[in-house]
Amino acid sequence: MEPLVSVIIVNYNGKRYLRDCFESLERGEYKNFELIFVDNGSCDGSVDYVRTEFPYARIIDNRKNLGLAVASNRGAAVAKGRYLFFFNNDTKADPRMLRELVKTAEGDPSI
Repeated sequence: MEPLVSVIIVNYNGKRYLRDCFESLERGEYKNFELIFVDNGSCDGSVDYVRTEFPYARIIDNRKNLGLAVASNRGAAVAKGRYLFFFNNDTKADPRMLRELVKTAEGDPSI
């Protein structure tokens, strides 16, 4: 079985990017991942949007902007994956991205 990858996305008022970002992960070749969405007090409806459109995502709603490092650590604290992958909300994933990252990590015992 392929190892679980925890994809952690920190967001602050980035609702306009989320569909493309999440759907690019969904279209990817690697399917054994969990999506952890950490919101830093957005006022653009991001949390409700993710809750409605991507109900499989685990949501951490910080209610205020705690900064990237704290938000990332909060996502990591609930992650269940063997690997943590921090992914920017305004990025689209190549379909091979997670597969290639896991292949490299699994193939090198020093990682």
